[in-house]
Amino acid sequence: GEYVLLALQDRTAVYFDVIANRVVQIFEHDGSPVDSPVNQLINSVAISPDGRMALTGGDDQTARLWDLQSGEQLQQWKHGSVVSLVSFNPQGDYVVTGAGNDQTRLWSLPNGKQIAVLNTSPVDVDTIWGNLPVFKTTTTAVGYSADNRYLVTGHPNQTICTWRAEDGANIDCWQSPRRESLKPGVVLQAVAFSADDKTIYSESGNGLGQKWQFNDD
Repeated sequence: GEYVLLALQDRTAVYFDVIANRVVQIFEHDGSPVDSPVNQLINSVAISPDGRMALTGGDDQTARLWDLQSGEQLQQWKHGSVVSLVSFNPQGDYVVTGAGNDQTRLWSLPNGKQIAVLNTSPVDVDTIWGNLPVFKTTTTAVGYSADNRYLVTGHPNQTICTWRAEDGANIDCWQSPRRESLKPGVVLQAVAFSADDKTIYSESGNGLGQKWQFNDD
C-alpha cells in the first residue's frame, strides 16, 4: 500500500511512492511497434504481487513488463490491436494480456514464453484463418481461482468464460442477462472467484451483480 502505478493522459505510466510523495519511475511506450514517431497512450497497468515488476499495455499494440526498481524493460509482447488489459495472477508466475478485437494470451514469468491463447474456436488463431474477425474477441475483465488452476474472463458481448490456467483450455462460456431485452449488449466490468472457488461473481455495465456456480467439468 505504499506505492501506486498510474497511467496518465500524457502518454506515460508513473510509479509513485505515496509515503515519500515522489515519482520513482516513469514508463513510456515508444511508437516504434506501430511505426509512429511519438509515444503511444498507455491504457492499462498492473503491479506484480511481490511489488517488483509492473505491466503496461498501450496503443502501440504491446504489453510490456518492467523492473520497478531499475526501470528496465524486461519483456515486450506484440499484439494485433491496442492492448486494453494487463494483469498478474496472484501467485505472480504468469501474466494475462488482451487487446481489443484480438486474442487474450497467457505468458510465463520470468521467461516471457507464451503459455496459451484463450480461444473458444477450434481454429488456430495464429494461422492466416485466425485473422478473420469472427474468431477474435475482446476481454474486459479477468479473475483467478484461489488454487491457481483456473481463470474467469468477462467480455463486451454479455459473455463470461472459464479456462484452465495450465494450457488455456476453455471450460465453459455463458451469457449474463440484459436488464432490458431491447437494449444493447452488456459489457462485463469485473469477474472474480469466491475464496473457496465454488462460485463466480460478475458485475455488468447494466448495473447487475450476479453469482454463478462454478463447475470444472
